[in-house]
Amino acid sequence: GRWPPLALPARAGRTAQWCATARDPRQARAAAPNDERELACYRLDMTREAGRHQRVQVQERARRRIICQERQKRLEEEAKRMADEASSFGPCSSEAAAADVKTDRADESCAEESEDSSASGANAESSEDRRLRPMLRLRLKPKRSKAARVEALRRCTTDHQRRMRVVRMLQSRRQQLEAMPSEDQKALWAAFDRAAADGSSFNDCGEVVLDAANFDQALYELGIRCRTAAERRSIDEVICDAFYEAGVDFLTFSFEVLPRVREALLACRREWLHEYFRMQDLDVSGSLSVEEACAVFDSFVAVDLDEGSCRRIRAKLQLEVEARLDPETGEVCYHAFESIFQLIHEHVERAVRERIAVLEEKEQLGSEELSDNACELVMLGEAFRQADVDEKGGLTSRQMNLLLSEFGMRPGDTEGVTELDRQIRHWTNSASGRCNFRGFLRVLRWARKRLLVAWHGHIKDRFMRLDTDCLGFLQPDNAAQVLRFMGIVPRCREDSAEMQRLIAETVFGTDTGKVSCTDLELLAVQIKQRLKGQQRRRIRRMAETEFGLSQAELTYYAEVFYAADSSTAGIMAEQVASILEVLQLRVDLIEVVHAVARFGFPLTAAEHHAAAVGSGGGPNTADDSSARTQTFTVVDFEGFLRLLMNIVRGAGEV
Repeated sequence: GRWPPLALPARAGRTAQWCATARDPRQARAAAPNDERELACYRLDMTREAGRHQRVQVQERARRRIICQERQKRLEEEAKRMADEASSFGPCSSEAAAADVKTDRADESCAEESEDSSASGANAESSEDRRLRPMLRLRLKPKRSKAARVEALRRCTTDHQRRMRVVRMLQSRRQQLEAMPSEDQKALWAAFDRAAADGSSFNDCGEVVLDAANFDQALYELGIRCRTAAERRSIDEVICDAFYEAGVDFLTFSFEVLPRVREALLACRREWLHEYFRMQDLDVSGSLSVEEACAVFDSFVAVDLDEGSCRRIRAKLQLEVEARLDPETGEVCYHAFESIFQLIHEHVERAVRERIAVLEEKEQLGSEELSDNACELVMLGEAFRQADVDEKGGLTSRQMNLLLSEFGMRPGDTEGVTELDRQIRHWTNSASGRCNFRGFLRVLRWARKRLLVAWHGHIKDRFMRLDTDCLGFLQPDNAAQVLRFMGIVPRCREDSAEMQRLIAETVFGTDTGKVSCTDLELLAVQIKQRLKGQQRRRIRRMAETEFGLSQAELTYYAEVFYAADSSTAGIMAEQVASILEVLQLRVDLIEVVHAVARFGFPLTAAEHHAAAVGSGGGPNTADDSSARTQTFTVVDFEGFLRLLMNIVRGAGEV
């Protein structure tokens, strides 16, 4: 708009005429179909003329800038010289000299401006430029104040820095993603894609983002599961902060939101993780070796896995621990242990979910079987597979009775045994004479209900005695007392830690932070089955690694023991002596008593009776005070196996 009007070339006259008259390009091409070469020449001439005029303007501005800089430099030198000369004549002379300098500056600037105008006239400027030249000498006033201009500049700089910071952060996150193991990358992408498939939106860049509605699905796919109400509240706080304005993309989900969720869950689970760590840190050094960290996995995590998943995750745990070892001590500290087991638990949850899906499809499990055995389904499936030694896809009646005894669910009274046989025959295939896994779960469900009915009166009576406020709830310590009264006693430190964890998950899984009588009954059955499952795994590992027993030998000893221990609460020295006679091992009764005292555990009469209630024990008629004073030692199958191997080898403690 500020360029002077240009004269059109003569050869472009006719083309310019029909270009001006025909506004529509289609009309122009129709009016002059043979003048396209002439039109191209016209456009080229116009472009050259515009470029020449722009170069002239740039050269003129540069020349003026150089002249102004030289003039400013001369004025500063003259002012300095005049000030030095006037300093010897006093202040009045200084003021006069300063006035002379101002006058000289004005005269010199007018002279230089006249020289500039004459020099610019030599450049063949148009009359319009000469007319507008005096206006350029005016001082133009900005539209905004200096502070506003500085603030706008600072804001632009800040926005640019913020954008560059975001770019660097995205590059760093992409590099971290590429450095992750391929298995973890696939897990993150699979969780994000499956959650996004349920309903997602897009951001301004066209990327898929997750919202709060399908964020829980992504956590579920990763294996992050809330076990208590406190964990649920902590994750909800993270979700509210992350999804306050909009959804999150994949990189934000992987490197910002997900670490915050893991940290929140770790804060809720730190107590029992520290207990696991402390049990293996026997030298109280604050660190664990690779073998000790794997021992924690074998004691508390492996019971929930099948054999293949257990080997795979244990190998991953070993690699993670070796990667974080302290180069000086060769051990891993507690903080690294926490982060490792947080990651391992996610792998365990995913492996359990995959195994449940396989069992559901293979055994055609229904909703009842899945809901009743949600936490122990993989453990029960692995126990069923190990009991099926001939690999025929089912168990006989004898194998079913032994497996139920190992989990503490086999009744010991005549009526209960008769009903159990009827249940097994009902779910046994008449053609093969074996019961499949679904039938085993049905029989186990019946055994649990029978145990709950038998325990109901005793648990309620003890519950009412401890509920002094009559509010219908108990604290965790009182709940542990009720479980001990029912004969659910930990056999080792691992059982004690697992029992405390299950109580904490049940108690803090409620909004009140306490446990009711109904929840306590279900908790008692769950803890008993869980502890029996852990003991069964310890026995198999001990028989294989320490004693070198075969599967057939272990099964034979288990059948002989549970034939005497019909209540699954443990046997005393007299019963141990009778079993040794059946095994044709002649041992003095006094030696048997000493061996039972070494490998057994103490129980009061009330605790032993309560443990045998579900297996056919009658009502407890003994007085509580006398029951507390009467204590005797019993031995379970784990202790009996150690006692037996000690007697067979005839030397030292095994």
